[in-house]
Amino acid sequence: MLWPGTLIGAGVGYAIASIPGAMLGALLGQALDRRLKLQSWAHLRERLGGRSAIPADGLLFVLLGRLAKSDGRVLASHINQARTEMRRLNLNEADQLRAINAFKRGRDGADGLRSYLRGLHGQPDTAEELLRACWRMAWADGKASRVERELI
Repeated sequence: MLWPGTLIGAGVGYAIASIPGAMLGALLGQALDRRLKLQSWAHLRERLGGRSAIPADGLLFVLLGRLAKSDGRVLASHINQARTEMRRLNLNEADQLRAINAFKRGRDGADGLRSYLRGLHGQPDTAEELLRACWRMAWADGKASRVERELI
């Protein structure tokens, strides 16, 4: 895992006050990383660019939105599949609104998802559930296209 704030803080601290400055800068940078939940340079770029990071519980619906749009149009079957996933997860009304917004965010396709997916490396059960949901979305219209298979 990479901590951008820690590295930047250490570099600035070293430039100002050599080794003790680097240590203090790294400590302050790590506090910033934890506060902002930065895990990669991509997260830092998103924060600096004004887009908020994707919350852990929203990643599923961002992925589903990206898959639904991958063939060019989001079909009614894709929306029905997203609703089925919401029911499967027993989401309340507020969580459903967040899921819908995450789906739209994924549909728009402006987010880089690699760093979020790398974060699942130590969570095989979560990764498996995401993959299963993605395959259900890919087959929602009766066929999994080449583009959908490549995305998954």
